[in-house]
Amino acid sequence: MFNDLKILELAMYLPLPFTGAFFANAGAKVIKIEHPMGDPLKNLDNEIYTALNKKKQILHIDLKDNTRRGEVLSIIKEVDVVLNGFKPSFIKTYNLDYENAKLINPSIIYISLSAYEKNTPFENKAGHDLNFVSLSGIMSSLNMPPAPLPFQIADMAGALWAIIGTFYMLEKRRKTNNGGNLELSLFRSCLSLFPFFYFSKENGLIEKGMLYGNYACYNVYKCKDGRFIAVGSLEEKFFKKLLEMLNIEFDQTKFNTPEGQDYYRKVLADKFLLYDRDYWINYFKNEDICITPILEKKELLMLLNEWYENMSLEDFLMFPFNLIKKDSV
Repeated sequence: MFNDLKILELAMYLPLPFTGAFFANAGAKVIKIEHPMGDPLKNLDNEIYTALNKKKQILHIDLKDNTRRGEVLSIIKEVDVVLNGFKPSFIKTYNLDYENAKLINPSIIYISLSAYEKNTPFENKAGHDLNFVSLSGIMSSLNMPPAPLPFQIADMAGALWAIIGTFYMLEKRRKTNNGGNLELSLFRSCLSLFPFFYFSKENGLIEKGMLYGNYACYNVYKCKDGRFIAVGSLEEKFFKKLLEMLNIEFDQTKFNTPEGQDYYRKVLADKFLLYDRDYWINYFKNEDICITPILEKKELLMLLNEWYENMSLEDFLMFPFNLIKKDSV
């Protein structure tokens, strides 16, 4: 699909290496510059590192080495896109920023994914996923006391926005014959995932907790075996059917008030404690009312292997794109 596309990747860890892997899996030639000691991701999780980078050409070059930096500049002359994940101040010091890149390749597309945006107090500060999520306000809403989350929200949001941004800039160049510079940040990418959190109407249903656990129709319930079930019966028709199957009377007035939802939340909590989680999943399996088990990691992997014919780790990482490739064959 992108066999004619050439990309230079100046990045490490997860975000832009994921972006580069996306395009490498799409057929693009991706040249990744790593420090002679390698990408630190290799020490964190070598399997993830391999999945993200095995289709790239890896060159081990210290960007601070004047004698070898010319190799990087030669590559910039030949590629369509630069994916840069280093600090603006660092990359500019060594003349690898967009302003210098466009002098030797006027049609270059330059995608920068920094920790924070320009013209902010944090502009040249380093950061990791934990820092971006801590600043987002999300962490304090999920845990008290706050605690690190077991997934990389900002990193993956940034990776996906870099993919979208690359598509946007390629299309722009196709129409104008001009390259350009697109500056993204991991912090802002993180914020983009939570529109209801930041922009919900004051005193509206969302602010009153419709999606945050105050409503019976959109909640999590503990079962007899200590495992949990998720009830997403947000629409009235789904909730009415749920109550009908559990022999609980539906009251329109209660459904429309927070106080009534409190009542139903207590009734449902007592009901779901009567049987194990798998009993309830089997009980509702023929009904389309938005009820699912809360799976542990091992259970999820078993389910995905069953649904998608023994997907590999690389398949999991590139999952949406694999579907696109399959559809385009």
